[in-house]
Amino acid sequence: MFQSIKRQFRVQWRDWIWAEVAVLGAALAGVGLFLIMTRVLDDTDGGYFGLGTLLSLVVGAIFSAMMTGGQMMVSFQTQIAMGSTRKQFFVSYYIVCLVESLALMVWLLGIAAAENILATEVFGGEQEIDFVPYLLRYGFLAVVGLNSLGALSGTMILRFGKKAFWTLWILWMIAFLGIPRVHILAKGAPDSIWAKMEGILRSAFGGLQINTWIVLGGLLSLIFLGISWISLRRQQVTV
Repeated sequence: MFQSIKRQFRVQWRDWIWAEVAVLGAALAGVGLFLIMTRVLDDTDGGYFGLGTLLSLVVGAIFSAMMTGGQMMVSFQTQIAMGSTRKQFFVSYYIVCLVESLALMVWLLGIAAAENILATEVFGGEQEIDFVPYLLRYGFLAVVGLNSLGALSGTMILRFGKKAFWTLWILWMIAFLGIPRVHILAKGAPDSIWAKMEGILRSAFGGLQINTWIVLGGLLSLIFLGISWISLRRQQVTV
C-alpha cells in the first residue's frame, strides 16, 4: 500500500503545484478587481470584501474536484498495469488526493489570512467577511466531499465514457448557471413559475440547520465513495 501511495504522489504532485499557482492567481485577480471597483468606480462604503479569497476558494474547489476525477482515468490504467490491485489503487489514490487537497486548503487559509491583513493594514478598512473561521470549521468536510464527488465523476467517466462525461457536464451547467439564473428570474417575476420553483427549493432545504447539512454531506460522501469502489472493482484495463 505504501508503495502505491508513493507512486500516486510522484504522478500527481506537479499538477497540484499548478493548482496552488492558479489559486494564488485567482486571489490576486480578486484583489485587483476590488481595487478597480473602489478606486476607479468609487464603489465602496469604506469596508473591505475579501474578493480575492472568494475567487481563490471557487478556483480551489473546482480544481480539487476536477483533478481528483480527471487524474483517475489515467492513473487507474497506469497503476493497474504496474501491478497494483484495484483496492490498493482506490485507497492510495483517494488518500493522496485527500492529502493534496488538504495542503491546498492550508494554502487557501494563508491567502485568507493575508487578505485580512491587507484589509486592515493597507486599505484601512474592516473585513466584511472573515473566511478563516469558516475554513477552519468546515474546510476538512468540504475537502472530503469534493474529493468524493471527484472520485465518483472519474469512475463514472472511466466506466461509461462520453455518456457519463456529457451527463456530468449538463449537471455542472445546471448547478453553476441554471440555478443562479432561476434565482434572478424569480426576483424579477415573483408570480412566475421560476419563483414557484425557488419557493419549493426554499421550503425543502431552507430550514435545515448547519449540522443537518454536515450529516447529509457526510452521508453523500460515503455513498459516492461506495459507488466509486463498486464501479472501479469491475473496471477493465484497456491499455
